[in-house]
Amino acid sequence: MSSVQNMMKRLQRMEFPESTREALRYIVSTFASQDGPAIPGLNEGPEAVVGEICQAFVLFKTKRGIKVLSALHELQLLELLCGCFKAASEKYKYRIFQLMFGNRGDEHANTLLTKLVSMALSVSCTSVLDCAAIWMQERSCHSSDSLLLTSRLVEDYCLLFPDPCNVFHRLPSISPLFVCNFTTAVTALFTFNSQESVPPFSLLEHVTSWVTSDCTLCCESIRQVGIHGTCSSPIPGLMSWCVLGPVVCTHLLNRMPPKEKASNKGGKVCRASLTKTLSILSKLHLGVLQSLDFCRSSSLSQCLLNVTDAMHLVTQLSELLQHVRGEGGALGVGEEVEGVVDMAMERLAQVLQVAKMAGCLMVQRGSMSELASMAVKHLPNNRLLNMVVAVPTHRQQSLRHIPMETS
Repeated sequence: MSSVQNMMKRLQRMEFPESTREALRYIVSTFASQDGPAIPGLNEGPEAVVGEICQAFVLFKTKRGIKVLSALHELQLLELLCGCFKAASEKYKYRIFQLMFGNRGDEHANTLLTKLVSMALSVSCTSVLDCAAIWMQERSCHSSDSLLLTSRLVEDYCLLFPDPCNVFHRLPSISPLFVCNFTTAVTALFTFNSQESVPPFSLLEHVTSWVTSDCTLCCESIRQVGIHGTCSSPIPGLMSWCVLGPVVCTHLLNRMPPKEKASNKGGKVCRASLTKTLSILSKLHLGVLQSLDFCRSSSLSQCLLNVTDAMHLVTQLSELLQHVRGEGGALGVGEEVEGVVDMAMERLAQVLQVAKMAGCLMVQRGSMSELASMAVKHLPNNRLLNMVVAVPTHRQQSLRHIPMETS
């Protein structure tokens, strides 16, 4: 242990950034020397000191509190971390990531993680983005930690950043797994069932571009299930966007005063953005159908969509229609909105039909009958939807249990 104690004393005598650079080298070398698949636990022996070094010289947390870095030093720290993960072996890269950011509810570590991922996006650091994607997947893309990370990235690159096009456009080629899990998270963050939950147009545009350009992206998380034991699917959330989005946008357009209708100013949600959103949702819907059809060859394709996802969406659509009709009052919702509602139900039917034919729909015993009953009870009559939910699927047997989170 004397050599380890000497390392601690040596680091304490160094100034930043050399102390952190040397600490990262020591952490990497310690993990590289491990023969087992994982570090047992940071409670005794050299492993405990690795954790202590990480806390003191990477996270800058001591018994006296957290050391606040200057903006310049923080930037240097992020650059060192990106370099560390780029150089680390695939065998232990994520174990190092877990050492730094694995504690749940650690606000300080999560804040640093958000800044690190944001930098990784701007410099195209695949190693950090892949680790962040696995981190989201293991915690659930719908967890509070994942949603907080997602919301801050959306703020950085869709609300504050003037032109995120180059950053997001090349993202699928840099880290397809991050794109998959990030998409799952943004559909949970922006549910598209009210004005407050409409996603930023630039975000919707990029998600649509990702899905329509590469039909395999929605399966990226499923491919990791054998390694990490969990998976996520963006399909349920994307389906909700395609179904609920047109109803919300059309309703908001009809509620706008004439002057505001003709203007493209004065609000986050304006006529121009709503009209563009309606158009791009049609493109996204086609991309979802193509993704389902393309993923039929996957042995775990049933993880993409569950009948319970459709049940949840039926409930959301029913509640949205009640809200729209309530705001319409004695005038009702208008023929335009009614037509969009019919289209929304047809989109739901199309997704279910393609998913069934492609073997991408997980169906539990009796669930299709329950879905059909819910549709009849809570939604307006739609011939196509009634036909789809009435026809039994050939794959009624569910897969072996795989922990999975869906919207």
